[in-house]
Amino acid sequence: MRRNHPEEIREYIRELLSKGQFVAGHKYIQSLAAIYKTEPDVVIAITEFYLTQGQYILADDACKHLLSISQNDRQQLGSGEEIACLEILSAYVDIQRYGLFKTSLATARRIGKLWHLEDEILDYKTVTKLGGRVSLLSKNVRKLQLGPKMSESRTLLSLYYWKIIVESAQQGFYEAESVKRAAVEQMERLQQYADSEGWIRVSRLLITFRISLIHNQDVALKILELFLTRMAKSSWQAERAMTLVDIGEIKMKVGLANGDSKMLHDHDFREASDIFNAINHTYGCIAIDELRISLIPNISAGDRFLLKIPIAKRYLAAGNLQDGIRVLAMALSPELILKSYHNEVADALELMETAIQGSGSELLKQASLFHSISQAVSKATEVGYAVRPIEAYLAYFTKMPQEIGPKTQSRMAVLFSNTYANFGDHEQALRWAENALIIAKTSHSYVDCSNAALNLGVHQAVFARAQPSISSGGAGRVEAAITQLTAWAESNARNGYLDGKVAKCLQIAELLNWRGSQRHGPALVAEERSWIERAKKHIPKSNILKRDQAVNTEIRTCMKEHNPQRALTIAREILADIKMSPQVTLLTKAQAHLRAAQQAHIFACSQLSLVQRTKKYGSPQALKEVIGLIIEALDLGWEALKIFRATDGAGLVISCTVYVSDLLKTFALMSHDTTHINGLVEKFREELLQTEQFCDRTRRSVDSTEGLQSLMHRRKLVANQASLDLYDIGIYWSLDRKDSSSAWWWLQRGKARAFAGSIGARVAIPQALLERTKKDRAASMLLSEEQRLLRLLGEFNASHIINSRKLAAVRMKMVANPLLAEIVNIQQGVQDTSQELPEMQVALEKSGIAPKRLKYVEWYFPQRTQDSESPIVLFVRQFGSIPKTRKLKISVSTVERWISRAFQFPEGTEPPLSRKNGNHFLAEMEALVSGLDDFTDEDDLLIFSPSDILNKVPIHGLKVEGKPLIERNLVVYSTSEAVMHHSVTRANISIDNKALARNYARPIEPAYMGIYEDKADPKERTHIYQHIERLAQTISGSYSLGTKVTKPYFREKCETSTWLHYHGHAIFNKDQVLESALCLSDGEDDFSPGEQQLKGTLEASQNHGKALMTISDIFALNAPRRAVHHTIIGCDSGTQHIAPGNEPLGVIPALIYAGATSVLGCQWPIESRAGRVFSECFYTKVADAIARNTKRNDVRVINIAQAVRGAVADMRAGVLGAQYKQPYYWASFSLFGVWYFPS
Repeated sequence: MRRNHPEEIREYIRELLSKGQFVAGHKYIQSLAAIYKTEPDVVIAITEFYLTQGQYILADDACKHLLSISQNDRQQLGSGEEIACLEILSAYVDIQRYGLFKTSLATARRIGKLWHLEDEILDYKTVTKLGGRVSLLSKNVRKLQLGPKMSESRTLLSLYYWKIIVESAQQGFYEAESVKRAAVEQMERLQQYADSEGWIRVSRLLITFRISLIHNQDVALKILELFLTRMAKSSWQAERAMTLVDIGEIKMKVGLANGDSKMLHDHDFREASDIFNAINHTYGCIAIDELRISLIPNISAGDRFLLKIPIAKRYLAAGNLQDGIRVLAMALSPELILKSYHNEVADALELMETAIQGSGSELLKQASLFHSISQAVSKATEVGYAVRPIEAYLAYFTKMPQEIGPKTQSRMAVLFSNTYANFGDHEQALRWAENALIIAKTSHSYVDCSNAALNLGVHQAVFARAQPSISSGGAGRVEAAITQLTAWAESNARNGYLDGKVAKCLQIAELLNWRGSQRHGPALVAEERSWIERAKKHIPKSNILKRDQAVNTEIRTCMKEHNPQRALTIAREILADIKMSPQVTLLTKAQAHLRAAQQAHIFACSQLSLVQRTKKYGSPQALKEVIGLIIEALDLGWEALKIFRATDGAGLVISCTVYVSDLLKTFALMSHDTTHINGLVEKFREELLQTEQFCDRTRRSVDSTEGLQSLMHRRKLVANQASLDLYDIGIYWSLDRKDSSSAWWWLQRGKARAFAGSIGARVAIPQALLERTKKDRAASMLLSEEQRLLRLLGEFNASHIINSRKLAAVRMKMVANPLLAEIVNIQQGVQDTSQELPEMQVALEKSGIAPKRLKYVEWYFPQRTQDSESPIVLFVRQFGSIPKTRKLKISVSTVERWISRAFQFPEGTEPPLSRKNGNHFLAEMEALVSGLDDFTDEDDLLIFSPSDILNKVPIHGLKVEGKPLIERNLVVYSTSEAVMHHSVTRANISIDNKALARNYARPIEPAYMGIYEDKADPKERTHIYQHIERLAQTISGSYSLGTKVTKPYFREKCETSTWLHYHGHAIFNKDQVLESALCLSDGEDDFSPGEQQLKGTLEASQNHGKALMTISDIFALNAPRRAVHHTIIGCDSGTQHIAPGNEPLGVIPALIYAGATSVLGCQWPIESRAGRVFSECFYTKVADAIARNTKRNDVRVINIAQAVRGAVADMRAGVLGAQYKQPYYWASFSLFGVWYFPS
C-alpha cells in the first residue's frame, strides 16, 4: 500500500519497529523520497527505529541531516516541539555512538530550560558531605504539568530528556538513585497521559524505561500486569507480546531468587510466542529462547556460552545488533574456561567486534575493550593480552575525560590498578588506586566513592607487604590507610551501606594484622579482633560468601593469638558450608580447600613441636596424630589444586602447587612408607608438569612481538615468586629422584625465558625447517595464519585481544604438529632438551669440533630457600648426552662475600684482583669449577650459563688441572641454552644461505670506532685513535674517530656491518639499568672531563660523552640477519643486571637482542691501555685465523673463542706487558654468544 502522508509513513515505520522487522524497515526507509526525510515526525520515527536496532550511524545520519538545515527552514518544516524532540534525540544518539555524555547533558539541560523540563530534575539541595563528596538528593521535584493538548513529540521529548539525565547520573554527574526515583515518578505521569490518549506504543516505551529503573520486582510486575489489562487482545499484539515477555522474565527471576522451580512464567512465554509467530515478529521468539537458557540448572559457563552464541547470531541475522552484541558480551563471562573454547571464544569476540563496528558506536567499542581487558586481567593465562590494550585505553582515558563521567573514569582507574598489581608493579597499582579515589570523590555516587576507598586500602596493604622492611615506606601508608578506612567504615554505617562497612572493617583488620607483624603486643591483637567482630555483626550465617571474606582475617588473628587449633576449626567449618553451597564459585571452593590445608599443616607443625618439647617424640599415638594432620593437609591441598585447575586462569594454581610440594616434603620426612611416598612423588611430578604448562601459557600471553616493552612485560610475569618457586621445586624433586635429565629440563625451562622468548620473536626460522614445513600443506597453512596474526599484533588495533586469543588457538594446533612445535619452541625461547639442534651440529662441523667436545655448564642454587648456605649444584651436559651433576662445597653466601670484597673497595685503593696476590684471591672461587676435571677434557668447547650472582664471577679465569679455564678450553658465555641456540640459528644463516656464503669467501670487513671524550688525558685519546688505525690495518675495514662516532653513525653501522669494534666509555647504571649506555659524540669537538674521571681509565662519569647510546636505544636496533660480531671495549660493557628468573639486562644482552650473534665485552671497569693491548693481540689472532682459512677450504669459520683464548693467555703470561698479569686485567674479557664467525 502506497503511503503519501508523513503521518502514515511515521506510523508504518513504528509498526515495523514494533514487529522487529529491521531488515524490511531499513529497505523501506531507504526507498523513501528525500522530501519525507525532512519531515520532523518521520525523522523522529526513523531515528528511534535505528536506535532500537543498534544502528547508531544511521540514527545519527537521520537526525543530523535535518538538524543541519538552517533554523528558519526548520521552523517551516515542523513545530517547535518536534524540532526540540529531534535535538534531544540527537543528543541521546551522541551518547550511544560517541560516548559524549557531558556534551549531551549540556544539550539536554539547554532544551530542558526552554521547555521547562529542567525544573523536573535539577531542583536539588545539598544535604550532606561524605568523604569530600557532595551527595545530592532530590527535593521538591516539580510535578510535570500535563496539559490536555500535549503532543506525542512533547512526550518523547520528556522521555529522552530523562534518559539522558539518567545516563548522566549513572556516569556520576548526579546522584543516581535520586534521579531514578524522580524519573520513575515522571514516567508514571507521562504513561498515564499516553494511556488516556490511546498512544499504546508510546506508553510501551515509557513503561519499559520506567521498570528498568525500579529495583523492586514485585512493583515492576504489578505495573506490567496492569498495563497488560489495558490492551485488548485484538489490538497492539506486538506490544502485548513484549509485555508478556517482560512479565515472564520477572516471574522467572523472582522464582530463581526464591528457589522456586515452578514454571509460573511459562504460560506468559507460550502466549507471547504464539503472538510473535502470528505477526511474524523477527526476534520476539529469540528473546524467549534466550530467557529459557537462563533457566537451565547446574549448567557450566562453557555450556551456557555455547547455547548463547546461536542466540546472538539469530539476533544479528534479524538485524537486531543491540541485542546480538548484548548476548555476546554476557556469554563471554569471567567464569568461562577459555582454554576449552579457544576457537569459539575467538570467533565470538570477532563476531561482536564486527557487530560493534557495524553499529558505529565508539561507546560500545570502548565498552567491549573494557570488557575484554577485565576478563583477561582476571585470568593469569591471559593477563598478558591486556598489556597493550591497557596502554591504548590509557590513551583513550586521557583523551576524553571531559566527556566521560567520574564514575566510569574511576572504574577505569581501578582496572588499571588491578592490572599493574597482576604484573607485580605495586607502585603503579597504588598510584592508580589513589587516582581512582580522587576521581570518585568528584562524582555523586557514594557507593563508588566508598568502593574506590576500599580498593585503595587493598593496594596499600599489598604495597606494604611487598616492601623489604617496615622502614621502606610501607608503615606510613598503612597508618594512613587505617585512618582513612576507619572514617569510611563509620560513614558507611551512618549511611546504611552495610556491605561497604563489612568490607572496610575486614580490610582494617588486615592492615592491623600486617602492622602487628612488625610490632607485637596483646593490645594490637585485641584491636584487630574488634574490627573482625564489627564486620561479623552484619554477616548472616546464611551468607557464606560474606562469611568467607571474614575467615582469612580471623584465621590470621588466631595465629597471632597462638591458637592454630581454633584457626583450623574455623577453616574446616567454612569449608564444610562452602561444599554444601551451590552458589559459590570454583575459585572460592579452591581457596577454601587450600586455606584448610594450610591450617592443618600449621597445626601439625605446632603439635610436632609440642611433642618434641615434652620429650614424647617416640609416642606412637602422638606421631600418628601429627601424620594424620599432614595427610589431611595433603589431601586438601591436592583437592584445592584440582579445583584451581578447573577455574582455568586462577594464578593461585602455581602457589597451590608449590604448597603441595612443601606438604609432600614434610610427609616424606615423617613417614617411613617408602612405597607410598614414591607413588605420591611421581604423581606430584605429573602435577608439576601441568602447572608448568599453565606458567607457559601465562608467559605466552604477552605479545610474541618485538620490542623492549614486550620484553619488560615478560620479565614482570616471570618475576612472580610463585613461578620462580615452581622451577626450583621441579629441580628439587628431579634431583631427589636422581633424574638429572628432568632436572636439566626444569633448569632450562625456568631460565631467562622472557629474554629468550623476546629474541625468538625476531629470530629467523632455520631454512631446512621451513622447507620441511612447506611440504606439509596443513602445517604451511597454520604457519601462514600465525604470521598473519603476528603482523596484526605488531600493529595494535581494537581487536588486539581477539587476535591474541586467535594466536593462542593457532599455536595450540601448531604444538600438535611436530614440525610446527619446533618453530613455536624457537619463538618462545624453549629448547627441547630431548633432542639436539641440527644447526648446532652444523656449527660444530664447520668449526672442526667433534660433538662430544661440546659441554654445556650450568650452576644451580635454589632461589626460594632462606638458607644462603645451601650448596651450589654443578650441571655438565655433553652434546647428545645425559647431564651429570655434582653438589659443590661452596655456598651462595660465600660467593656473595667474595664478590663484595672483589668489587666494593675504598675509593683510591687498588682493586683486589689487580694486586700482586690477585691470582690467589681469584683462586678462592675455584670450588665453583670442582668437578669440571672429571666431566670435561682439555680443549673442549664449554658454554657457561651461570645463574644470578655467579654472573659477576670471572669463572673462565678459575683454574682446573692447574690451568685457567680460558687457557684449558674454548669458553663462551650464554644466558641459557635456548639463547645460545637462537644465536647459532642466526649465525648459520651466513653458512646455509649460498649467496651469503659466497660473500664470505672474502675477508671480514669490520667497522672500527674510537671515541675518548676526556680532556684530562689527551695523550690517551691520541693513543686510542692511533690504536684504531692500526686495527684497521691488521684487518682491513672502515674506521671513525671522535666526533664522527655519533648515534646516527653508530646505528647505521650496527644495522649494516657484520663486524663492529667500539673503544670508548661505557656507563652501567645499576639503579636505572635501561639508562646504561655507550658514550658517543654529538658531532661537536667541545667536551669537558668528568669530575670523577680517573686518569687513563675508561671509567665513565655522567658528564662523559655528548650523546648516550642507551640500552633502550640498542634494543631498537636491527642488525643484519646473519652472523654479526661486536667487540665492545668499555667499562662494564659486559656487566649485566640479572633479574629474578635469571633475566639479563645490559649492553651485551641488548646487542644480542638486536641481532649480534657474538659479543666480546668487559665484566668490570678496565684501563683503556689494557683494552688497547688486548684488542691488538686479539685482532692479530683473528687475522691469523682468516689467513689459515684461505688455505683450508674444509673449515669456513673463524674461531673467535680461540682468538680470545690466545689473547688472554698472552696477557696473563706477561707477553703483552708484565703489568697485565693479574686477573683484574685479563679476566675481565669475556665472549658471549657463539664461538665462531663465517669467513
